[in-house]
Amino acid sequence: MSNSIETSYKTVVENGELEQKIHPHNPSTECDCDKDALYGEKRDVVVKYDGKIYHFYHQTPIVINIGGGMYRIANGGYKTMSTKTRINNILPLGFKVFQRDFEWYVETPNGEIGFIEGIKLDTN
Repeated sequence: MSNSIETSYKTVVENGELEQKIHPHNPSTECDCDKDALYGEKRDVVVKYDGKIYHFYHQTPIVINIGGGMYRIANGGYKTMSTKTRINNILPLGFKVFQRDFEWYVETPNGEIGFIEGIKLDTN
């Protein structure tokens, strides 16, 4: 397992092991996804790659389970309720992304912290 974290959808899905692909793209919905990419017909794709579990939403790695209780979370610049809900469904109990006054935060067992794109959380 490498210490670096790959974030390229193409690299991860083409070289990793598919765990899950669900929720088709709605043809009437405009998004920046490459629907011709591997598994591009699905909005939610989970892949095991380099010892990590990648949760992609619209080809953005929103949660990466690095292992050892470490997670990397991101929204790819899309501060939507759907993105937040998906992140929260993946994070362990006691951790939650929420919004206050148009800003995102992460609630942890030790209090809240500001959401920073690509923030790493130690859930131990």
